Amino acid sequence: MGCGISSGHPTATENAAPNHLTYSQRKTRIIQEEEVDVCVNDEYDVVDTEWANGPEGYEVIEETDEWIPGVSAGGSRNDLELFATNPQFILSLGPAEKHPDTSLHPYLVQPPDKEDSIPVSICLVQHGSEPPLHVAFFIYKVDGRNERLSPEYFLVVPPEADTGAFVNWRQLRHDFNLYPGLYVLVAATFRPHRQGRFTLSVQAKPPFSFGQLLEINDI
Repeated sequence: MGCGISSGHPTATENAAPNHLTYSQRKTRIIQEEEVDVCVNDEYDVVDTEWANGPEGYEVIEETDEWIPGVSAGGSRNDLELFATNPQFILSLGPAEKHPDTSLHPYLVQPPDKEDSIPVSICLVQHGSEPPLHVAFFIYKVDGRNERLSPEYFLVVPPEADTGAFVNWRQLRHDFNLYPGLYVLVAATFRPHRQGRFTLSVQAKPPFSFGQLLEINDI
């Protein structure tokens, strides 16, 4: 899979002196050269409210947000600059002493113990969209940062997990096994500029925390 970044490059104008160059002004745009995200028409307009009644000792934290055209409706990863504008959420799993030591060089960090993996159920429910939008969500592992991820980050770091193809389901729920640490979740529609409201819920055994990552101007 290739990735491209278009940027301004100097170009000589016709009949200009050799040492006189003009520079083309072009907007930097980070895109995927391959359409890595696809959508599936498999409408499923049902919400199961019983899923939250999980095993004993598990808790559910939910956040409600929305995709707003021109603000936070960035669409799929096929355009990473737009994708980075989607709603992002921070998930902290497990006790702090189990989190990776961010002060160490990555090559010195010990691989996680498989016995430390944590079952997590994540559910996205759309509100009011008729018919339901094609949606998916992505989970990115982060090292100690508690901030929104940039297009450049998405360009070089693959998701730790995701829900697969975008589907037009009213409720999209997946179960994961994740290691203790920090994760950023990105909820997206397949096409950008689609209006929609949704609730994203995380079910896990404490300790864990979950909340929205806001733009600096929103804090």
